Amino acid sequence: MRQTHQELQLHGHSCELALSTLSRFDVEDFLARYFAAEHPSKEFLSGLAELIHHRTEGNPLFMTTMLEHLVAREVVSRKGTRLTLTDAMQSETIPPGVRQFLEQQLDRLRPTDQRMLEVASIAGSEFPTALVAAGAELPMPVVETRFAALGRQGLFVRPSGSTEWPDLSVATRYSFRHSLCREVLYERIPAGRRIEEHRRIGERLELAYGDRAQEIAAALAMHFENGHDENRAVRYVQLAGENAVRRGAYPEAITYLKHGLEMLVTLPESRERDERELQLLLLLGTSLSATMGYAVPEVENAYARARELCERLGDTPLLFPSLVGLWAFFLVRGRLELARQLATNGLALAGRSSNPAFLLEAYLGLGIASFYRGDLTEARRHFDLGADLVRRQDGSDRFPRFLQDSGVACLTYRALMLWHFGFLEQAYSQIAEAVALARRMGHAFSLAYTLNHGAGLFVLLRDKQAFSATVEEAISHATSQGFPVWVALGTAVAGWALIGEGRTEEGIARIRRGLMIFEGTGTQLGKTFFLLLLADVCERGGRVDEGFSLLADTEKQILETGEHLYESELWRLRGMLTLHRSTPSSEQDGLTAEASFLKAIAIAREHGSRSLELRSALQLARLWGTRGKREAARSILAEAYGRFTEGFEFADLIDAREILEQLAA
Repeated sequence: MRQTHQELQLHGHSCELALSTLSRFDVEDFLARYFAAEHPSKEFLSGLAELIHHRTEGNPLFMTTMLEHLVAREVVSRKGTRLTLTDAMQSETIPPGVRQFLEQQLDRLRPTDQRMLEVASIAGSEFPTALVAAGAELPMPVVETRFAALGRQGLFVRPSGSTEWPDLSVATRYSFRHSLCREVLYERIPAGRRIEEHRRIGERLELAYGDRAQEIAAALAMHFENGHDENRAVRYVQLAGENAVRRGAYPEAITYLKHGLEMLVTLPESRERDERELQLLLLLGTSLSATMGYAVPEVENAYARARELCERLGDTPLLFPSLVGLWAFFLVRGRLELARQLATNGLALAGRSSNPAFLLEAYLGLGIASFYRGDLTEARRHFDLGADLVRRQDGSDRFPRFLQDSGVACLTYRALMLWHFGFLEQAYSQIAEAVALARRMGHAFSLAYTLNHGAGLFVLLRDKQAFSATVEEAISHATSQGFPVWVALGTAVAGWALIGEGRTEEGIARIRRGLMIFEGTGTQLGKTFFLLLLADVCERGGRVDEGFSLLADTEKQILETGEHLYESELWRLRGMLTLHRSTPSSEQDGLTAEASFLKAIAIAREHGSRSLELRSALQLARLWGTRGKREAARSILAEAYGRFTEGFEFADLIDAREILEQLAA
């Protein structure tokens, strides 16, 4: 028939119509007709169609054979009047009819062609002939000629263009006409020969790509592992993990890295083995932090083991990223003093190395630890040094191992610090700079990091418009990327906007849900912010007992973690809730509230937070103003207001100005 067809084509007396394969919807339509008498459910038809189409790729012969196979194996079963799928995993076997059909086709080929196709099944579903020549140890001209003939006959393979490798070698590409063809061929190869051919194919690919071998690390790892070359397999698994981290594909990276660590167990102990384990652990710590949160036990285990290996290896530059990972874990766990000590050790290491990327990360670590402990002057010093480094670097030499970009994180925290010091306009522009840097880098986690912190800043600024736009993008981005810490934070701060719209109960529920997700990741850092946000809502809604309970939780959190940053707010809200305790408030409640506001002001001054001082001074001025102490009220509020030199269009300063005008009148 082939000869007759070619003769007809030669004289223009025939044309060929290539039939396309069936789509999943075609398969579903066929199944509906096949089972019509049994009135199958839509769910059953959809599930079975997906299963069959996945295995047969819409080939009609394979589809019908696969269906008969599934019915015979009772994967499709009848329960009363209903059809059900019992065990879809059984479908992973090749139906005997399909196997027999393919085996018959193979047996008609020359032995050399069979051998080449078997090697091709090792090379991949799509492959260049150069890999087949290497695996089968045959001359390239022979392989090219025979595959051209197989392609013309339409048996098993079809041409797919050509490949030019980095070593400038060129080869024709072919692909299997069906994945089941490749499976049958692969299973025919004896185990010993399969190992040798995987290794030879891996070596040919490695030679072709040279110093660009990382680009195909996953394929090389697979070939060398199946070729029983564990040393090279582990090396390329690590590179595949690095590729995945670079793309932000953290779950994929975790799969590679855990597999690499499992393979290491089979290798004899050596310095090289320890160095490889250390590199895998650092990448794993980063990937786990992204997908599970900074503070889960698995992250601590990875970095603690990494530090142990650093001590065993002696002088290694990888000690610094190990310390950074542990610093982040203990910081987010709320163990601020231990985090500060680790960051101090990191700064000493960075200073000895004179590495600007290490210095930036160390300044960031010390800055954040000081910030949450309430030492804003110390935090400012480190953030300013870090910001100076960010602006002097082009970004190419930044520390590459940590989860978020150090420069983005430093600018983000510097924005929060500027708010506390009363530089509201600078805080606004600084967070915009951090977001712009993250977007320019195209780094998904860094963008999630700065968007969520930015939303928190806009809560502090009481800028509802900027907050709404930022938090919406923050939640959407973190959810799509699978970053649970930032989903939690975004969910919680989103409740603030709902409360401002009068949807109090919904807002409280949103904040509590965010806190629950937050705590589920082991995170303690920043928890006081959300507890106080809830207490503020309770104060405004007159829910005094609930508010005091939240303040008790906040005080306990501060004592356990040393996170004093918002301690001033604790006392401000205690004073406000005290005034709500009785209406009108008693003389004793007034004195108690006054003492709370004064303590809040003193703590804010001690920490250096002009913005928190102003908030407490506002409340005290209101209290004194209603109790006849107008001059004292004007004096303490004017003193706090006078510390500001910018940002007079923001809500807190507008409120302060209005009260000062009332007191003056």
